[in-house]
Order: sequence, then structure tokens, then C-alpha cells
Amino acid sequence: MARDERARTTQELYDLKDRVALVSGGYGLYGQWMSQALAEAGAQVIVASRNLEKCEEYAEQLQAAGGNATGMQLDQSDEASILALRDRIDESFGRLDVFVNNAVGRFGVKNMLEADTAQWPGYMQVNATGVMLMGRHLGTYMYEQGHGSIINISSIYGLVGPTFPIYEGSDVTSPAEYAFVKGGLCNLTRHMATLLGPRVRVNCLAPGGYFNDQHPTFVRNYEEHCPLGRMAGPEDLKGPVVFLASDASQYVTGQVLGVDGGWTAW
Repeated sequence: MARDERARTTQELYDLKDRVALVSGGYGLYGQWMSQALAEAGAQVIVASRNLEKCEEYAEQLQAAGGNATGMQLDQSDEASILALRDRIDESFGRLDVFVNNAVGRFGVKNMLEADTAQWPGYMQVNATGVMLMGRHLGTYMYEQGHGSIINISSIYGLVGPTFPIYEGSDVTSPAEYAFVKGGLCNLTRHMATLLGPRVRVNCLAPGGYFNDQHPTFVRNYEEHCPLGRMAGPEDLKGPVVFLASDASQYVTGQVLGVDGGWTAW
């Protein structure tokens, strides 16, 4: 930046007006709030997932609230579907400025000693191969256009091991394949950032536990262990995703940002 160039205001740096943003899994537990945040910041949001009807329904809700949104179909387990989504975005908007790589398939419910390995390939097809192919094809598209921001969605369990005692007395645990996939995604973020820079920035959000009417014993155990004393809620991902999508983070790439109430500070 030249010394006499006017620095943009903070509001201008966070403004996503005229940006096109894709959120895979865009109407899910995390996706709906990140889609909403990007729309509120001014972006044209593409809500994508396997259930086109649900995507279009949620896009209509965002429009009714004053945002710009559209629903598109995506089957992350199918490379042809990924390519079709890329082509439709190009035909509809001619650009893609932000990609939130958020969609995940259903995980198992067992730890490593109990996991059903027969289901492992199916988990990996969606949550490892599919995530990588989304990054490959949409990252290449953004690289060729000359700019973009990719935000991968990992987890605290991509950064640290599970705290198994918090699951005692409840009906949940931390699945083995979840740790495998989310840990790999943190380092895939660094790989993508160094590969696609300087044209495309690639960062990662690692959320902590999100309240979703889980077993009360688990919720109590979790909140007692968390430095901020609660699970994540709807607003907690909105600010971080807009930060990484916008020019407010224009000199940030290859980073994993924990959004975890201090969980990984122990």
C-alpha cells in the first residue's frame, strides 16, 4: 500500500456487497448461520446441499429477510455433481469470491476400538475425498479468476484429542472417523493455502461443541469443562466467517481459527 493511499474503514473492509459466496451444507446446523451472516454482510449467497428443496426454501427465507440468496444442488460424494455446481455458478454469476467448505456426511457413533470399519469407506468418500474435490475444483476456478477466499470447517477435534470423560453418562461419544477427517482438514488447509496463494486465501474454522438439544449430562459436562462455560450458539460462527470471507482478513491465509469458548486453551 502506498503511504498516501487512503486506508479503507473497518466497515468497508467487512462489506461483502457484490461478492458471490457458496456455502456447502448451507442450510444445516452450522451452514444456516454462516449463510445468514454472509447474506447480512451483503453477499449473494448460494445455499448448496443434496436436498435442493431445502436449499431453495432456506434461500427464500434469507431473501425475505432482505438478503440475496439462491439454492443449488450438490452431492459431495459425486465428482460430477461438484463439477455441475461449479459450472452452474459460472453460468449464473460468472464468478465465485467466497467458498465455505462446510458440508459433511453422517458420521458413526463409535470410538476407534468399536468403529464399524465396513462403513469407513462411505464416510471417507463424502468427508475426505468429497471435501478435497470441492477444494480442488472450486479452488482451481477461483485461482483462474485471480482471487477468492476459501473457508474450511473443521472442529476442535481437528486440533486436540477428545475429552472422553465428558461423554460418560450420556448417549454420545466422539467417533474415530470424525477425528481423522477433521484433523486432516486442518493440514489440508495449510496445503491449499500454500498451493493457491497468492491469488486465493485458504483458512479454517475449528468450532467447539454446538448446542443441539444433546443429552443433558453431556451438555453439563461440556459446559463445566469449557472456559466460557457454555456450548456454541447461532451467533458464534457469524462473525468469524464474515471476517475470513472479507477483506478484513486480506493478509490472513493458512490459519486455523478456534471458535471454541477457550476449549483448546487447556
